[in-house]
Amino acid sequence: PVTLGDRQPPSPRLFTADTLKAQFDGPLLSALQQKAKQAKATLFQVMLTAVAMLVQRRTGQEDMILSIPFASQGLARHGALIGDGVLDLPLRITCRANTSFDALLPHVKSQLLDALEHPLATQGSVARAIGRPSIGSRPPLTGVFFNFNPRVNLNGFAPLQASMVEARKLGLLSQVIFNFYDNVDALTLDLHHSTEFFSPQRASDLVSDLRSVVEGIAGLPAQTRIHGLLKSDWDQLQAFNATDTAYETGLRLGDLIQRTVKQTPQATAVRFEGRSVSYAELNDMAWALARQLRQQGVQPGTLVGVCLD
Repeated sequence: PVTLGDRQPPSPRLFTADTLKAQFDGPLLSALQQKAKQAKATLFQVMLTAVAMLVQRRTGQEDMILSIPFASQGLARHGALIGDGVLDLPLRITCRANTSFDALLPHVKSQLLDALEHPLATQGSVARAIGRPSIGSRPPLTGVFFNFNPRVNLNGFAPLQASMVEARKLGLLSQVIFNFYDNVDALTLDLHHSTEFFSPQRASDLVSDLRSVVEGIAGLPAQTRIHGLLKSDWDQLQAFNATDTAYETGLRLGDLIQRTVKQTPQATAVRFEGRSVSYAELNDMAWALARQLRQQGVQPGTLVGVCLD
């Protein structure tokens, strides 16, 4: 199963959740709509492909199942039990590393159409068919859901003004729901996520990373993509390289090494191909080289060439 969160849920679970909101509008939305038109696809299919690309990049998992709430499903024994969110349609997607959007979109469209041929194939029925035991505390196949709500004409409420706002999720069985709304001038995202699986920072990173993927699909200048990386990966890289520290600028490298030799002679100075050299050993090697150079007639101020392999 796909795991996007950074927390291990407790046992027993409390099913606590929260919602993070985002919006795709302006030039970004226009570019997405144009991309969908060129590919003869819907925004539903474009954003589903974007989520699949995000999952692959965040987890490295190439074979995944995403689940889609499917309102037209009905249970064989309970025909009246239908509705959005009651049943879900598991969708298997294969997304190889570095697969482009243009290459992945036809596969997603094909898999989606194939899945719609079997509207009664829910996560539960598929799990039973393959002998996967029910866990009870989470969906049996995947906890990652994708939902796309089409544009709704609210003019029928005139002269009153009406708008649609998704309620904040306070409880959730699954890990995360990418819940989109196609509005007139914006595509909004309600990222419903289990706080037992996701820290607030992880949920925020997921939204930023999705925006990175969407910007790449739209072909717009990167706002959250830097050098082709997801924003969260770039932030982590920056943190790893935040090694600035105050030091005495008047000292030469040799002076700093000599100071370290005196303070911690057995500390590791160099590691290369499985071998480690301490500062004391490095100092001995440097003095041995100096003596050889002096024997060759090298004096202070003499230029000495260094061959680096």
